[in-house]
Amino acid sequence: AMPRVLSSLRCFLRSMFSNGIIQKDLSLLIPSASRYPTKPVQKLWTREEVKALLSFVDRSDSKGKRDYALMLLVVRYGMRVGDILNLKLSDIDWGFMVIRFRQEKTSVMNVLPILDDVGWALADWITNARPKQANTTHVFTRLTAPYCGMKSIHGVFCRRMVAAGISRSGCGKAGPHSLRHALATNMLAEQVPLPVITAVLGHS
Repeated sequence: AMPRVLSSLRCFLRSMFSNGIIQKDLSLLIPSASRYPTKPVQKLWTREEVKALLSFVDRSDSKGKRDYALMLLVVRYGMRVGDILNLKLSDIDWGFMVIRFRQEKTSVMNVLPILDDVGWALADWITNARPKQANTTHVFTRLTAPYCGMKSIHGVFCRRMVAAGISRSGCGKAGPHSLRHALATNMLAEQVPLPVITAVLGHS
């Protein structure tokens, strides 16, 4: 309601000035107000927290192999959740060692080099753990019937945070997207050129 009140007041004062009732355009002194509430400050993940999140994943079973691979896509590339869920087997080009995918949010193609740890994790999941019964081309699938593509990865991060003893209470949102912000900030702190950062995150 406040933005509407301020807008009406500006219009009123501007009209008075235009009609010569007042000598100065007082509408210029009326502050603007955001339509949206101020977001809480997001506390970034520390390097130690990210390392602990990954190191506590038991990769001896299928769930661990899957979770570790998809978590690396967030931690190493800052990939959006939707892009990870939509990632297809054909998007992984092992010949050129790149991941090519069309971003869900922007519809723009993004090409990412397959880093060593990411490549080994994806290969381990796809070769040794991904259900043979899966009737989908999605990279990440459910481990129980129906063996379709996953619908969410938020639960994966919540479970792994608990296992690693990481508490993010009071730090704002603690899901995969918060790791995307942390990656961008850490890259900036290491003086990675902005064009490289934006290319990795898929920004224009």
